[in-house]
Amino acid sequence: MNLNRERATIIINHLGMNGGELSKKIEIVQKSVLDDLHNLETTYQAWLKSDARLTSLRNMASHLGRTRLEIEVLGDLLDDEWFDCHSVDLNQKSRTEETVQFARLMKYSFGMDLFTVLETSFRTILRELDPLACNHATGNFINIYTCLLGKKQLAFPSDELGPGLELLNFVRLIRNLIHNSSVYFSEDGSDITLNYKGNSYTFCHGKPIFFMTWELLIILAEDIHQLLYRIITHEKIVGLQAITDPYVGFLTSVTSS
Repeated sequence: MNLNRERATIIINHLGMNGGELSKKIEIVQKSVLDDLHNLETTYQAWLKSDARLTSLRNMASHLGRTRLEIEVLGDLLDDEWFDCHSVDLNQKSRTEETVQFARLMKYSFGMDLFTVLETSFRTILRELDPLACNHATGNFINIYTCLLGKKQLAFPSDELGPGLELLNFVRLIRNLIHNSSVYFSEDGSDITLNYKGNSYTFCHGKPIFFMTWELLIILAEDIHQLLYRIITHEKIVGLQAITDPYVGFLTSVTSS
């Protein structure tokens, strides 16, 4: 291995830590998700393997595991011998640019996958509880989660509802950032400040945001996991005979083709 130390330093600064440390932090969240999945499978053995209550956690664990694999690939991109074998025509500047771009896309993918699992699960669960709610669960995400956690559906107690909405409101804006390459855009052109876990975060319209670090994304990942598990184990949700995951057939057809 011929480690390019300059490129490695740039990537460590981009990640906020070295790859091994980041992978370990993600592994801790992944293990927590898998432990809860195992608990559900053991407790509710009548649930089908394809039940959305199980696939939501299974998909989340899979996304976390894939990111850990991507971190391994990122490590290869720090090795000039790897580039000599696969992209010998790239000079050092281009190799660094390609590596930084890979790290950037890895972060965006990590966030989008987590938020997709969350939103898909919420829509699927709400549709099962009340097929007519929020226009068959096709409305704006803010309406979906407000309805699901609200009095008409799961009726979260106030001490859980507040933190839950705080997380979901924050996640919704972070997703906006990812869609726009870390630049925040609001519909009316205004700035907004949100609180999350005791900290204030200001989203300025049309300006890049620099607080979306890996440390923050990992905290969000665990909080998303905990909220999703809380919903799955709600008495109204575990009491349902089955929740069909509409995406299982599609995933099966893709992987088998």
